[in-house]
Amino acid sequence: MEELSNISYTDLCSIEQKYIRESKEYAKKNNCHSINYTGENRRESGPKIDVPVFGEQIINEAKLIGLELRIVGRSGIMKPTFPPPPFDKSSGGGMHIETASGLRRIGFAFYGKHGSDHNIGLATAILRDLEFDDDSISTLGPGDLSDYQYVLGIHNSRDPKHLADLFKRLVDMVKLQATPFLRESSDDKHTQDHGL
Repeated sequence: MEELSNISYTDLCSIEQKYIRESKEYAKKNNCHSINYTGENRRESGPKIDVPVFGEQIINEAKLIGLELRIVGRSGIMKPTFPPPPFDKSSGGGMHIETASGLRRIGFAFYGKHGSDHNIGLATAILRDLEFDDDSISTLGPGDLSDYQYVLGIHNSRDPKHLADLFKRLVDMVKLQATPFLRESSDDKHTQDHGL
């Protein structure tokens, strides 16, 4: 598809996400089915999690290691109470570090234009560096960025201490990123830079 050299891992993941998005758009327009190697078609395994009970156990374990977590609504989505920029409210919203409902997946959610190839690629790279292989990472959401784009790793763990630690390491990795997540897509930045 492309021959690349002297490229950062994050930029490589960003280009990979561009091709995945374009492939999904093609499949949708041409009434095809996309078989996503990244794990999108993989199912969670094991019995259903009691979200209120297990969530409280994770929250308690996280407090012991200095991370404040909260459950949002009845859906079972867990988020850091004080996420790092640009995932904090003062940065403008639309970007989240979270679990999916049911607590079996952990990663990132980007609304609309925040779901740029760069951000999806960077989120994928972070999850790979964290402990997830390609088979356990899913990239979900519409290719036209009309809703949330999710990059989530399936963990299937039942150990609240492990999950609290996983969440803490994820938040710490975001804080230490040399390549920042972008608040606008690269197309928006290009337009702003050129006064268009």
